[in-house]
Amino acid sequence: MRYDRDKLKTMAENVNLVEYIGIKYPLKKCGLSIYRAHCPFHAGDNTASLTVHTDTNSWYCYGCKRGSDIYDWLREDEGLSFEEAVIKVIGLNGGDVNDIVISDTVAFYKELNKAVREKKPDTVKRKKLDLYRDYLDVYEDELPEEWLEEGMTEDALQHYRIRIDKKYSRIVYPVFDAENNLISVKGRTRVKNYKECGIAKYTNYYKIGELDFFQGWQQALPEIIRTRKVIIFEGIKSCIKAYGFGIGNTIASETSLLSDEQVNLLIKTGISEVIIAWDKDQDFGKIRNNKNVKKLTSFADVSIVVDRFGLLGEKDAPVDKGKEVFERLLEGRRRL
Repeated sequence: MRYDRDKLKTMAENVNLVEYIGIKYPLKKCGLSIYRAHCPFHAGDNTASLTVHTDTNSWYCYGCKRGSDIYDWLREDEGLSFEEAVIKVIGLNGGDVNDIVISDTVAFYKELNKAVREKKPDTVKRKKLDLYRDYLDVYEDELPEEWLEEGMTEDALQHYRIRIDKKYSRIVYPVFDAENNLISVKGRTRVKNYKECGIAKYTNYYKIGELDFFQGWQQALPEIIRTRKVIIFEGIKSCIKAYGFGIGNTIASETSLLSDEQVNLLIKTGISEVIIAWDKDQDFGKIRNNKNVKKLTSFADVSIVVDRFGLLGEKDAPVDKGKEVFERLLEGRRRL
C-alpha cells in the first residue's frame, strides 16, 4: 500500500508528542520548547537523555541516538510495524486509511510537479511496455464473473482485453497512450470489502505521467473516425458496457475533468460531436463551466448527459441501468 507523504506528515504533526509520550513517561519541561525524560529504550539512562521538542513535534535520545516523529516512537515504544503505526496515527486523527492512500498515478504527478518546480522534468519518464511480455503472458486469460453478472458481455470483455491478476486478486486491463504504446496495466480489486481492508479500488501498475490519452481510445478510434462522434465516460467499465449495447465510439477520461492534452487530442482528431456522459454525482454546472469543456465547444458540438427523470442511482454511470435507460439519457442530454 502506498501513502501520501504529505498527508502522513500532516497527521504526525496533529499528534502532540508531549501529550502522547507524557501519558506513559513523566516529562520535565527544560526551557521554552524542550521536555526531558529517562529514555525507555536503553538501560542506565540516569541523565534523562530523551528529549521531546514542541517546536518541531519530534523526539530524540542523546544516549541511544534514536528519534524522529510519532511513527518512529510507536515503532520503538509499542513494537508496531510501520503499517500498524500509520493505522494508529490515523485513529488518533479520527480519520480513515482511505484518506491517505495514494495511487501510483497520483504519486507520479507529485513527483513530476516537484521535478518541474526544480526544473528537472526529464527525471520523470513514462515507460513503454511490451503487450505480450508485460501483459498477455503475465495475467490469466479469464473473464471476471462479477463483471459478467453486471451485464457485460463476453465479447466486450475480450474486446478490451480484460484479464485476471490472481496474485493480487485484481481485474486488469492494458493502458495505451494516444500513439498505441502500452504504458501501464490497471487493476481493479476483487476484494469486496476493500475499504475496510485499506485496499485501493484501482491501481496503476506503472507510472503513466500526463493524462494525455483516453482509456479505450484504440478500441473506439475506428468508429470515432467513421462517425466523427464520441461519448466520454469516466471509467473503462462504462465503455465495456456500452460496447455490449452495440455502441463502439466510447472512451474514458479516467476523471471528471478533461486535461488540456485530452482536449487537444479530440480537436486534432477532427471530432464534430462530443457527448460527456460522466457519473450522475458530477455537477452539471461545474462541467459546463470548465475551461477545457468551453474550449472544446469552439471546435465541436458538445452536450452533457443528465438524469432529468431520476433513472439512475446516486453514483451510477449512465450505462448502469441498461441499454434502454442509456438511450433515454442520450435523448435528454443538454447541449452547450
